[in-house]
Amino acid sequence: MRLSLGKFGMALAMSAFLFACSKKDDVAPQATISLKEVGSGNSKVAYAGSDLHLDAEIVAPGGIREVKLEIRPQTAGGWAFDSVYTAGLAGAKNADFHKHIDIPAEAAVGNYRVIVTVIDQQGRQTAAESALEIKVDATLPSLAGLELKLNTDKTDLHVGGRYQCAE
Repeated sequence: MRLSLGKFGMALAMSAFLFACSKKDDVAPQATISLKEVGSGNSKVAYAGSDLHLDAEIVAPGGIREVKLEIRPQTAGGWAFDSVYTAGLAGAKNADFHKHIDIPAEAAVGNYRVIVTVIDQQGRQTAAESALEIKVDATLPSLAGLELKLNTDKTDLHVGGRYQCAE
């Protein structure tokens, strides 16, 4: 059987088309982050000298490489926090990211931004942000005028101060 040049060319073109279509690299969908709690009861409020409750649901079809947490003040001079987490997260496709972050008692009151960033195994980043207000809890007692004294033979330490509590 003899193929004409036109039919042969058409057959060649079709087979080239079929075999030239290469399979795209398997790329997993982008990670998603759902911030479930920022502050106790998702109040978006935390208190200086206490801890910030943070809970996020992470779905990373490409696998988690690391999770970054940043807390940034909205005005100059505020407290800032940066940390990277991998333990119990690296390689996971789904994770409940639950942290309690200690806020220093000296942290400036005011408005902050909480940023949770997931970096997947392919290096892609997904971020979720939330507002946060840091306040002073007036119901907590405080100590003013802290005084530390060591006796002359250095066997006794005296600690003193004025206890204060809002009414």
